[in-house]
Amino acid sequence: MMRQTINYFLSLMSFLIIFTSCSSAPVQTSESQLVYTYSKLKLLDLDQMGEIIQDKLRRFKKSGRETLIVEAISISLSRPNDDSVAEKLLDTIRHTIEAPVVWESSLGSVVQTSIDQLKNETVAPEDQVTYLIILENLVSEFKPQFIKQYQSPKFETRTIEKIAGAQIEVSESATAESRLNLMREQLSPSTLAQSLIIDRELKLNPKK
Repeated sequence: MMRQTINYFLSLMSFLIIFTSCSSAPVQTSESQLVYTYSKLKLLDLDQMGEIIQDKLRRFKKSGRETLIVEAISISLSRPNDDSVAEKLLDTIRHTIEAPVVWESSLGSVVQTSIDQLKNETVAPEDQVTYLIILENLVSEFKPQFIKQYQSPKFETRTIEKIAGAQIEVSESATAESRLNLMREQLSPSTLAQSLIIDRELKLNPKK
């Protein structure tokens, strides 16, 4: 009887140890899946970035494949934008596209992909930071139009509202990645977008 009790106790302890180790195991992240990450693009200047984008645009003109526009927009926004290169690249892309619907659908695809990937805990930290930068840069680029669209919300407003509503959280691994390679805290794009919405509301209704 005593031996059975001891065996039962040891089995129970083994189960608890295994269960605890499994439940507290850190989320495993995968290797980077992006060809152009923020860490690679931050080393390039305007001319080098322009060459990459022009190659995408040339191929788009020949094939009509909208995925090339999606790629071009993603790359333009993936680079830390301390020198305002993103605005120049996006202008080049937009002027190449004849149909506004292609611009909006392609940009919408970039936004949705970024949000989806940032909700996936297994995405590599380097990729997470890249997607965070994409949305951060987009919020910044859309800010002027967003401020003007208080009477007639358009694509820019809908995009800002979508990013705000996504309630994106910056993971610990992305925070560590950003601190190490960018020497700064990476803010949630949702927080940045929500701040724009609040600021515009306060300007329109200062008594609130």
